Amino acid sequence: MVYKYKKLSEFKKDYPKEYNYLKYKKLIVKLCEDMGWVYDKIKPAGYWQIKENVILEARKYKTKSKWAKGLNGGGTSYNVAIKNGWFDECTAHMELVKTPPNYWNKERCMEEARKYKTKAEWYNNSNRSYIAALKRNFFDECSSHMVEVRKPNGHWNVKENVIAEARKYMTRSEWSNNSTSYEAAKRNGWFNECIAHMEYAHTPANYWTKEKILDEVFKYKTLNEWYQNSVNSYSAACRNGMLTECLQYLELDRKPAGYWAVKEHCVEEARKYKTIAEWQKKSNGSKKSASKYGWYGECTAHMKKK
Repeated sequence: MVYKYKKLSEFKKDYPKEYNYLKYKKLIVKLCEDMGWVYDKIKPAGYWQIKENVILEARKYKTKSKWAKGLNGGGTSYNVAIKNGWFDECTAHMELVKTPPNYWNKERCMEEARKYKTKAEWYNNSNRSYIAALKRNFFDECSSHMVEVRKPNGHWNVKENVIAEARKYMTRSEWSNNSTSYEAAKRNGWFNECIAHMEYAHTPANYWTKEKILDEVFKYKTLNEWYQNSVNSYSAACRNGMLTECLQYLELDRKPAGYWAVKEHCVEEARKYKTIAEWQKKSNGSKKSASKYGWYGECTAHMKKK
C-alpha cells in the first residue's frame, strides 16, 4: 500500500493508525529512507523566525484551532506568530470558530440556510446558525425551501438502520439532537452497540488505558499541546506512572507538573552542569527536588567541588 505514495504526508492522511504505529516503533525515518521521501519534521535553526515561513505554514489550516494542533511545525509556528505580532496577518484567511455575540441575525441565518437542502444538512454544517434561528423565531422562514426527509413507517425498528444512522454522529448529544433513532436504540436495547464509536464528553472511570493514552499522545507534537488539548489523558498518565514513557514521543517545550519528582530526570539534568553553582543558576527546580528527596549526592557526584 505504501508504494503508491510520493510523500509521507499523503501516506499519513490515508493511514493514520499505521502511521502512529510506525511512529510508536520509531520506524518513520527508516520508512522515509526506504521510500525516498523527505522527512522534514525538524526545521533548521531560525526557520520559524522568518515571517514568510510562518505565514506559509498558517495557510495550510482553515481554523486557528487546527493550526495550533498542527504537526510538523503547526503548533510551533502558531506560538511564534503570537510572540512576534504576526498572528492577525497569519489568520486573516481562517474561518471564525467562535462567532461574536449576535452575529447570527436573521439575514445571516437566511443566507446560510440557503446553502442546504435539508434541515439535517443545515444543522450538521452550521449548527450555530441553526440554533440561532430556532431561538429567535425565524427558523420556519429560513427552512421554508428545504426538503422534508421522512423515513417510512417502521424504519427505526430495523437495527441496521439505527446503527447506520448513529454512525453519522461523534457524540451522544449530537445524535440525540438530530435523530429520533436515538430513542429507538434505547427502546430496543441497541444503544451500547450504536455508541461504540462515539467520543465521551466526560470519560468514565478507568477509560484511559495505556493504549488509549499512547494513542492520544501520538496526536500531538509537544508536551504543551498534549496538556492543553487532552488534560484528562495527561492526568491519567501521571496517575498510572506513564508520564516518562509518554514524554519520549513529545518535544519538551515545558516541564510538566511533577517532572522533577522523578529521580532519573534530576540526575539527567544535573549531568549537564560542571558545578553546583551552575546547576542552581540554570535549573534550580531540579536542584531543590534533589535535596528534598535525598538524591543530592548522586546528582553532584561528577561536579567540581570548591
